[in-house]
Amino acid sequence: ESWYFDRERIVRFWSSFGDPVLIDYDREIAENGSILPALFDATGVRDIAMPTDVRMNSTPTAAP
Repeated sequence: ESWYFDRERIVRFWSSFGDPVLIDYDREIAENGSILPALFDATGVRDIAMPTDVRMNSTPTAAP
């Protein structure tokens, strides 16, 4: 966990507005290469047409 913010306190704060949805950035990047699918699922936008590769801020890998 991080030293620069109190995760539990942040979740407790947002819980006063409803049930917060936590997205594990590292897991989503490892599994999907993007957090967008998880973000869309969390907001209820599931039927969105998006390109399969939406990573605009990434360095292309070198060809073998």
